[in-house]
Amino acid sequence: MKRVLLIVVIFIAGLRSTYGQLSVTNAAPTATINFSSSMQTTVGFGAYNGSGFSPTTVAGRLNSNAWETTGWANGDLLFGGALTNPAHGRGQVAGGVITEGIYAYTDNPHTAANPALMIQAGDLDFAPGTIALKIKNDGTSNITQLEISYNLFVRNDEDRSSSFNFSHSADNVAYEAETSWIILLPN
Repeated sequence: MKRVLLIVVIFIAGLRSTYGQLSVTNAAPTATINFSSSMQTTVGFGAYNGSGFSPTTVAGRLNSNAWETTGWANGDLLFGGALTNPAHGRGQVAGGVITEGIYAYTDNPHTAANPALMIQAGDLDFAPGTIALKIKNDGTSNITQLEISYNLFVRNDEDRSSSFNFSHSADNVAYEAETSWIILLPN
């Protein structure tokens, strides 16, 4: 039985999903999304340069067949859609920004060849909002356990509070918040 697992990161208090299709198989049971040119083309096309989302191969964009975002004043990006401006394609930055949107962050330890995905929320954008990634089991065995890890960097420079929460779903309708986390702090 093949299953599709949707992973959603819910920002602040919203409950809407976004997802992409990261393929795992028996032969390749692990995958890394690092926004560089080595990520699966089902997730992005070349190193992410902050130029938006597209369902077709466009260098520097994320594959919208795998990603969905909600909570933006200029509209939600549904799976298979295309959004490049204004908020969904803010480009590359190497420092802090004040304009709401989705960026490719290239400052240390990241580079243009190995960027990070950066989201700048605002009063009307991504507050609340979501970004989801769809993971598809293309193998012949059921997935019996799944380990997800990610780095979250926070720049606390505004007079507002936010939360960043992880949820998952098998059907993109009913989501379950993940409440058991192991937090590792540097020594």
